[in-house]
Amino acid sequence: MAQLLVDVVAGHIDAAVAQIADLAPQLLSSAPALPSVVPYARCVLHADAQGEVLLMHWRQGAVSAIHDHGEAAGLVVALQGDFVEQTVELTASGPKVTGKRTMPATQGARLDVAQGDFHVMCAPRGGISLHIYTPTPRVMRVADPELRTIWIVGEGHGAWLPVEPALVKGKLPWPA
Repeated sequence: MAQLLVDVVAGHIDAAVAQIADLAPQLLSSAPALPSVVPYARCVLHADAQGEVLLMHWRQGAVSAIHDHGEAAGLVVALQGDFVEQTVELTASGPKVTGKRTMPATQGARLDVAQGDFHVMCAPRGGISLHIYTPTPRVMRVADPELRTIWIVGEGHGAWLPVEPALVKGKLPWPA
């Protein structure tokens, strides 16, 4: 997994995606157990000062909360199942979808995740995805449109509304 991260940091994305295709059977067999409450189970496969590699197992119909990845950027590769991503702008009147991409579990398909962009991921039929972020996200923002609050959550928290108070680092007001 460390080599995946090295390739992504160096900008060798095609090499990383090819390596992921080779690792897919091993990754699929080591997917974490499906969660019962949150949208997906997450397992950190590798983390160091340069970034992290995560394996996620999504429930059928699972939808993440609106979130960003803090100071990190990265990529997502579908290993099993199809995924839909919507980029979102937080506006005074509520979330505004600014883009939509579909990622099938076919060799070479990936989503690039830009630093600071808010987005939502959905797994209509469930699935397994591999996520590589650089640097390691120390905090991320998770938006709650109902409470008009943006939660700042720490490492170990996924892209869902906070359920672990110890991982909540703070909150920001909704944009005016």
